[in-house]
Amino acid sequence: MTSDALALEAGLQAADGDFDEAEQQEAGATRSKRAPSKEIRIEQIRALHAFLSVATHRGRFRVVFLYPLEAVNDVAANALLKMLEEPPPETVFILVADHIGRIKPTILSRCQKIFVPTPPREMALAWLKAEGVADADALLAASGGAPLAAQRTSKDEDTMRLHHQFLHYLAHPDADDALSTAEALAKVSPTSMVTWMQQWMADCIALKMASRIRYHPAHSSFVAALVTRTRTDALLSMDQRLTSIRRTVDHPLNTRLMLETLLLAYADAMAAPDD
Repeated sequence: MTSDALALEAGLQAADGDFDEAEQQEAGATRSKRAPSKEIRIEQIRALHAFLSVATHRGRFRVVFLYPLEAVNDVAANALLKMLEEPPPETVFILVADHIGRIKPTILSRCQKIFVPTPPREMALAWLKAEGVADADALLAASGGAPLAAQRTSKDEDTMRLHHQFLHYLAHPDADDALSTAEALAKVSPTSMVTWMQQWMADCIALKMASRIRYHPAHSSFVAALVTRTRTDALLSMDQRLTSIRRTVDHPLNTRLMLETLLLAYADAMAAPDD
């Protein structure tokens, strides 16, 4: 089980919950007029409950795979919690999350947590090169060490081009260029833009405070030039602002305005001299 948006991205059919055929057709017509939901909705959890209430034909275990767990909205999370508290017989739930800090404590308390680390850098690089990924080192770093994410990025030339354009602005912040940069990046999802900026700020803070860089080793000279002249509190304040926006970035009122505001705030933060 996953969100409609992720299902369509993976080439799967979006979930229709427990509607009858007529309702599914109506829901499909409505859904075609709006963007696919990025949340796992209460209808999907209800449909899962109805499915699990029917005994298996062969009397074997059933496995429920749900990803990403943080996409479950509040209403659906309450329904899921009831199933976890009183699970159907011979049913195993595998709940996968990318950001465990966003999961409700009530759900976490009913799960056995298994942490899956990213593979060693050398192993990931070898796999990416065997897959024919160009510039594997930089892509792996930008993906936080996740080889599958790096591979997906390598196949999206348009996103890579826009990412490089975004990094150019971050390396050379200028309030006069903020509006034109926001316009050029209009096709990029708000989540991607905030993530890119969070990664850049993480490198700025890490280099400023610990002389390390993780996501953008190829841009280390630009990061060093920025943080040398910028106050630490300005960097931390900008990072906190991004963290706050990240919580609601999937539902922006105005994506263009949000990006313009962020880019202007970033240029202002980087102009704060380190006394």
